[in-house]
Amino acid sequence: MDPGDYTLDLLITGPHGRWHFKRNFSILTEQANQINKKLGLKRSFTLPWWAWLLIGLALAGLIWLIIFLWKRRRRDDDEEPTTRRGRHQHQR
Repeated sequence: MDPGDYTLDLLITGPHGRWHFKRNFSILTEQANQINKKLGLKRSFTLPWWAWLLIGLALAGLIWLIIFLWKRRRRDDDEEPTTRRGRHQHQR
């Protein structure tokens, strides 16, 4: 069970009548932990929104870095033969 706000909407029908109950309630983290422990349930792990944002920014930065380095290497490879010829001319 996860902590949060819940609404109980209960309809009971029997031979002596019909009853309808509706009640809002909250379960706090400590209460949810106690209930889950008693029932042997494990809470599902979810990351908060800001963690997903940080992961997204880190991945975007990594992709940008890879593209930047790849383009720089291609540019350096294209310029390298000219640079080598220029160095040999100066050494003579």
